[in-house]
Amino acid sequence: MNAEHGDWRPISLHGRSLQPATDRVWDCQPAWDVDALYDRPDATIALPEDQMWEEREGRRHKIEPVGVFWNRHVDPRFHLSYPKARREAPRFVGRTIGDATREWDLLVRERDRILRAAGMDANAPREAVARALADSFACDLFEKKPICTTFAHEPRALNQALEGLLHRSHCVGCATAYEALVDSLGFEVRTIGCGAHRVAEVRVGHRWHMVDSVARHRENRGLDCFFASSYHDCVLEPSGNHGKHLTPQYRRGLLRRVNPQYHFHDGMWGGPRTLRWAASCAKALYPDQDRWGVKGERETPILKRAGGFYWPSVHSSDQSAFERLRRESLPDPAPLRAPSRDYLFYTLRKGEAVRESLWLGDLSDCRGIRVTLTFGWSKQTDFGPKTGAGLALRINGVEKSLLEWKAWPPRDVGVPLPEVAEPSGEMARCSLDLPSALFESNRVNWISLLHNAEGVVYLPCLPAILEPHLPALGSLHAARALKASSNPQ
Repeated sequence: MNAEHGDWRPISLHGRSLQPATDRVWDCQPAWDVDALYDRPDATIALPEDQMWEEREGRRHKIEPVGVFWNRHVDPRFHLSYPKARREAPRFVGRTIGDATREWDLLVRERDRILRAAGMDANAPREAVARALADSFACDLFEKKPICTTFAHEPRALNQALEGLLHRSHCVGCATAYEALVDSLGFEVRTIGCGAHRVAEVRVGHRWHMVDSVARHRENRGLDCFFASSYHDCVLEPSGNHGKHLTPQYRRGLLRRVNPQYHFHDGMWGGPRTLRWAASCAKALYPDQDRWGVKGERETPILKRAGGFYWPSVHSSDQSAFERLRRESLPDPAPLRAPSRDYLFYTLRKGEAVRESLWLGDLSDCRGIRVTLTFGWSKQTDFGPKTGAGLALRINGVEKSLLEWKAWPPRDVGVPLPEVAEPSGEMARCSLDLPSALFESNRVNWISLLHNAEGVVYLPCLPAILEPHLPALGSLHAARALKASSNPQ
């Protein structure tokens, strides 16, 4: 067995959410971020001059172009699978129906009704089927749906597939409903978080298509729901030919949309596995493209996991239950407040190491690499100098303690832990700006955290989804044997 894989094993953690369908042991990866730093973006994105202006508070304002990096450090090693939901399999259920089998039967009945109303059935051409199901969320059809009476407060704040299908919902319920509809016909599908909005994306043949329910609003009546292009292409080329009915206002919205977060339902109509847009997952998300872009002005994400994940929810009223779960997931938490995201915690002990691999392309104009490590802020962890001296970060063959890297103590929302008066509840973070000379171009580079201190630290993790899964947990000896490799496999 070689040094890259022989002495390593998965970080396997049991996750407990609000429903048993997602309660299981997940293979996990550490919640770390890695960004490449630059002096300027590769290019800028803008709309035609007459579309760059908008009215705000009675005055005209010109929106700014957005920086973009193209084909930077795109990792060729990984792919994704899309498990399909089945009638007899456990799934994440709503509260209006409350039964997985009845929900499945209702979904199929509603799906077939929508297709019949569009003059087709499930055997029609695939793109026509995907488009007809998307158009069922357009304003004229959406307004025929009833308001959900299951929830007295915020009846449209629905997040589960059947709740969003049967009732008028905000964007999350619409996206998850569409996801379940096309998944039942064998399509590859996912939902995408883009700031305060959620869309879906469905694959037809070798092309991904964005599905956006914004046309459910009366003021957006007539806008496209099914797009000719992917989310990626829509937001990185907002003036492109993505649909027949896109207004300048909508195109300005595309220009403003942020680097996304992809959510996968794992055959359960809701799961915890997620990918934030970064070079490590770009090719896996869009394997049929030859160009991948990321919005940014001076940095481009290579790995984006520090923000954790989200367990699926039925309705916004689940928030208090999630806060309890988040506090209970970390042993003896120091903060009074719960974190805003979900994490699974691995207890890292003396003699163990955790690793992450990065495929880095050309580094000739890269001024540095920023590595962000996260820690659960537990009362059982000593965040003093001795722990910082015993925790080491190894970059390929260079190893120093976090104290020597000047990355200790961690910070809580930018403030060093000893100076924090009231903890925020978020993860403690160590951020290191490292010279690019420590890394090798066009190679797999290894980053390892080695624990050689007394006591324990709690390592925030999230369920892994990229395939093949690279096991992340090993010994100090295994971490010190890792070397940069030109082999992307």
